Amino acid sequence: MVKQKRKGDALPKVILAALFALIIASAAAIVAVRLPYVRSYLRLDEHIALWKEGPDQGAMIRVPRIVYTADGEEAVEDVTLPSFGRDILHLSAEAALIPAGEGFVSYIPDGTKLIGISERDGYIYINLTDEIRDADRMAFKEIERTLALSVDFIEIRFMINGKLIG
Repeated sequence: MVKQKRKGDALPKVILAALFALIIASAAAIVAVRLPYVRSYLRLDEHIALWKEGPDQGAMIRVPRIVYTADGEEAVEDVTLPSFGRDILHLSAEAALIPAGEGFVSYIPDGTKLIGISERDGYIYINLTDEIRDADRMAFKEIERTLALSVDFIEIRFMINGKLIG
């Protein structure tokens, strides 16, 4: 049995399509009218401008560190670091690992990175990358003395890639 199309079958579809188009047009008109208010309320222009500027380094902080002169004498050099919301313990550890400035010597091997540092009840645990493994004893002393310039502690325990060293 073959169904025959009647003339009246297309009318509901046309009405539904017209209603749908009317609803879409109304929603678009409402959005167009309210968009400036929404942009202002959400401060979208400010957020877009900040996004275009790139990451903000935040406040810069001067942190003292121990370095040595060419004849081996201990000296204090100030290092300026972006804070990124870090505490003085982390900033001091990062300052100790930065290569020494012009005219100074550091015993800490280049490329040594801070994996993590924490303090509890005066005991500091500092976790460093593998570059420090064969470093002179003076490198560890340099880190310890640099931290002592900014924080009080009882003892520092060094770790390399998460493993405690003696």
